[in-house]
Amino acid sequence: MAKLNRNFILLSITSILFIFSFPPNLTGFFSFFTFVPAFFYLDRNPESPFKGGFFCGAFATLCLLYWFYWTVSTFALAAFPYLGFYWGLIFFISVSVRKKLPQIGFYFFPFLWCSFDYLFEFGHLAFPWVKFGYSLSYYTNLIQISEFIGIQGITFWVLLINVVVYEIFKKYDSAEKFKPQFITLIVLIFVPYIYGVIKTSNPVFEENIKVGIIQTNVDPFQKWGSKRYEQLRDVLNSYEELAPNCDVVITPETVMPFYLRSNKNAIRLVEMSVEEFGTPFVVGTPDSPIEGNEKHYNSVVFVKTDTVAVYNKIKLVPFGERVPFVDYFPNLENIDFGLGEGHFSRGENVAIFDFQKEGRQIKFSPSICFESIFQEQLSESVLNGSDFLVNITNDAWFGWTHEQYQHSQAKIFRAIENKRSLVRVGNGGFSMVVSPFGEVLFKTNLNEKINSVVEVPIIKNELTFFTKFGKYLGQIFLIVTSLILVLCLVFKPKKS
Repeated sequence: MAKLNRNFILLSITSILFIFSFPPNLTGFFSFFTFVPAFFYLDRNPESPFKGGFFCGAFATLCLLYWFYWTVSTFALAAFPYLGFYWGLIFFISVSVRKKLPQIGFYFFPFLWCSFDYLFEFGHLAFPWVKFGYSLSYYTNLIQISEFIGIQGITFWVLLINVVVYEIFKKYDSAEKFKPQFITLIVLIFVPYIYGVIKTSNPVFEENIKVGIIQTNVDPFQKWGSKRYEQLRDVLNSYEELAPNCDVVITPETVMPFYLRSNKNAIRLVEMSVEEFGTPFVVGTPDSPIEGNEKHYNSVVFVKTDTVAVYNKIKLVPFGERVPFVDYFPNLENIDFGLGEGHFSRGENVAIFDFQKEGRQIKFSPSICFESIFQEQLSESVLNGSDFLVNITNDAWFGWTHEQYQHSQAKIFRAIENKRSLVRVGNGGFSMVVSPFGEVLFKTNLNEKINSVVEVPIIKNELTFFTKFGKYLGQIFLIVTSLILVLCLVFKPKKS
């Protein structure tokens, strides 16, 4: 019983520290020792490491992602066993590896964890939301190394620090024994910090552009009612207020409560406003451009005086926008899961839009809602020439919950990873501008309607190491993990 209680306490401490490491909590430093109690638990070779990890992970994600319930009700409870499962698997594999290769200690753990993180970016249930590195989003000096290693590398770095802290605690009785680990800990923390201080001390930008932000505050549960043209008129009034004073105007996700390009009256009203003021207009809208086409998209329509271009969302929210596995089982589309699920089709390619400022071409790339947590997509946009990044979203679905903070803070990493400013425009907030160094230059309040003209710094042409090669980092973690697992299968420990 005492052993059971001790294990329960250790796992509970890890869960609680994990929860309070993430936004909106300003205690991200908890992440440097969050998994130390779990390592002490695993070091005891528990009989059921999978159950321990499952409990730890399910409880942590239940508390972090409680906002699922806000939109999908009791079905959200199914997500927590799903997320707890991979914690359990990580704990089980960690114990198994240490039994076969005791000399490896827990230094295998960061590789294993990051491999699972990488796998969570793929498939119909892709949801790479709870990456541990996001816990440090408020510590911009520490995370400047993201331009080399991205959020995956930050997660690995933080977990490695956890391992070193564990080694120090384990050898606390002898200063001489843990001296190497203590030196390693100092290097791991202070080298990135010093680099970050130097990097952010004198930022240089090539130019600034002025962006008009329309933050609507429309109840998403009421948007598709009878007052849709009133909403359109309200958006156009906001555009006309901002357009004379900026280079481009941006709305939130699906600000248009109808299929804009298919509605001849609505698209003509938008085009007339743009023709009058000459300022390009970025509009979030559903899209079904071809008559008789059954495909529907969550889209960005970019309207200039001489053209209308479109970007269709590539990464769709499981169940919220598309039923998983419907490509393989088409009948799933006919089932009502009671989740308000959408039936959008996937877009195929990132888009690069452009406009002229004083004779110079400025390029940018849009992403929609949770696409911004898929760092490879935004890096691809920068590789294709984007001078700054745009993310439009509608987090008003989640009210005042922590989702708003978790989602918006992730943008800090996308900006630093690619050394590009990021403009986020949300319905009800948070709308924000993040500099290429992760500094929040502008941020609105939640649940307010506001029109703002903001200055956005531009860095052109410079590509970071992460932008060029970051997509391979997850593969490296996976390869190292696989090699260690293969080694465990062929290694036969000596009999004592």
